[in-house]
Amino acid sequence: MQLMKAPGVFGLFFILLICFIIWNEFKIPTFFWEKTETTKGFVVANKPLPFIGRNYRQMICYHYLVGVTVYTHNTKLGGREKIRFVGTKIDVRFDTENPEKNKIETLYKQA
Repeated sequence: MQLMKAPGVFGLFFILLICFIIWNEFKIPTFFWEKTETTKGFVVANKPLPFIGRNYRQMICYHYLVGVTVYTHNTKLGGREKIRFVGTKIDVRFDTENPEKNKIETLYKQA
């Protein structure tokens, strides 16, 4: 009887995993296993991307400073975030061993 439940549990786990990946827009979450720090950055480019119907997504390019090196990264923002303009300030969390591995912590409102 126990052997009959194992495929059902595995199938439910697999379906939940697929739903999570779809919900996360097919992006693998960024996990930091090393020590991290936070720095300030700002948006330098914003490009709207068409989406279903009249909705849109945004592709933003942002710069952030680590030590004396300026890093540039592009990322796609989902429809939940309001439009971000050039000059919008952000907080970026990055890995101290590999500063190119980063994640936007906070998107501030445009003043």
